[in-house]
Amino acid sequence: MLTFIYTNIRYPPDARENGIEGTVVVRFIVDKTGHILEPEIIRSIAEDCDQEALRVVKLMRKWVPGELDGKPVSCRFQLPSNTSFSNFQLPDSKFLVPACWFS
Repeated sequence: MLTFIYTNIRYPPDARENGIEGTVVVRFIVDKTGHILEPEIIRSIAEDCDQEALRVVKLMRKWVPGELDGKPVSCRFQLPSNTSFSNFQLPDSKFLVPACWFS
């Protein structure tokens, strides 16, 4: 998942020119069938960075839904999107524990 995100995200030119860096956080629901619903920005740094983070979330393929008592359930997920590429590296995945994941 993280490789997909960091491969597809593009640093907006205006943000680069203005030195805007930081982390946008996108919250969304993964429904019982694995589809992403209701993506929204819950931590913003700039409009163009926010829109880029939403664009990439909307590109993602179906996820494996969460489970409760052996049955698929909808779950909410928060995804940080780093728009600082001066010292770019993938985050340490051992600190990200999603309730849902890519299929």
